[in-house]
Amino acid sequence: MKIAIVTTDLLIGQKSFYMIKELEKRVKDTDYCPCILFTNMSAPVMDIPFATMNIHNITHFNGVCIATDLESADIVRKSNNRMDRYLYIWDLEWLRRTMKFEQVVEILRDPKLKLIARSESHKEVIENYCNREVCGIVEDFNLEQIEEVCHA
Repeated sequence: MKIAIVTTDLLIGQKSFYMIKELEKRVKDTDYCPCILFTNMSAPVMDIPFATMNIHNITHFNGVCIATDLESADIVRKSNNRMDRYLYIWDLEWLRRTMKFEQVVEILRDPKLKLIARSESHKEVIENYCNREVCGIVEDFNLEQIEEVCHA
């Protein structure tokens, strides 16, 4: 399974920690080919034993691609390569900072992206906000739960 997580950066934070921790569990599994694509270069929160690349490398990727924020989701949905596109909504960022409703909803309603919520409460907020169903709930980047959602 080729899996790419697309994020803004790998700075210190829960999201970076859980992404790396979960992907690291599968590094020795020859059936997996994990990588993280980032839009802003930064020092990672911890050592990473797998590939990390700039977002420009998305054009060469085919597999399961999981965006982690609206900025990366916009890039993923606009790329023209063969991949299964997901948006794992780690944070309800449109509630914390000023964002244009039309732009947020355009991304969340894009049929190319399948939405994954972090919790049941996030699921309710997302579905109410964009009037679209979430395809699954995954807690803290749990890779086994991600597999279940992607293969459902």
